[in-house]
Amino acid sequence: MNASPLQLTEYFLTELSFSANSQFHAEKGIGLNPNEFQVATEAQADKDNNRNWKVVIKLQYQPPADANAPYRFSVEILGFFLVLNGYPDEKIERLVRVNGPSMLYGALREIVKAVTLRGPYGAIILPSPSFYLSNEAAKAPVEQNK
Repeated sequence: MNASPLQLTEYFLTELSFSANSQFHAEKGIGLNPNEFQVATEAQADKDNNRNWKVVIKLQYQPPADANAPYRFSVEILGFFLVLNGYPDEKIERLVRVNGPSMLYGALREIVKAVTLRGPYGAIILPSPSFYLSNEAAKAPVEQNK
C-alpha cells in the first residue's frame, strides 16, 4: 500500500443536533431528498506551515415540514491534516480541499448512521457527495455579461 500524500492526524465532532420526526410514517417510505442536505466545507492552512491544515464540514438536514423524513440533524466535524513532504507545493491546496472533506465525510457518515440507528426509525446512510465538483465549481471563473 502506498501512503496518501494527505494524512488525517486527528478529528473531532464539534456539533451534533438530532431529532426524530414524530410525524414520520414508515409505511409511506422514507422521503430523503439528497437536494435537502446542506454541506458546507472550510479548509485553512496553518499560517506558519502550509503542510498543516484544518478542515471543517458542517452537514445539515432540515427537510420541509411536509416531507416524510424520519429525522432532522445538524453535524459538524473538524479534522487536522498533514501533507507529506515531497508533495508539490502548488498542488497542496487542491489536494486538501478535495480529499480532506472526502476523508472526513466518511467519519461523518458513520456518526450519523450510529445516531440514527439509536432512533425510533432505524439507521440512515448519507448520500455520497463529490467534493471535487463542488470545489471546482467554486473556483470557476465568473462570466460577466457584455
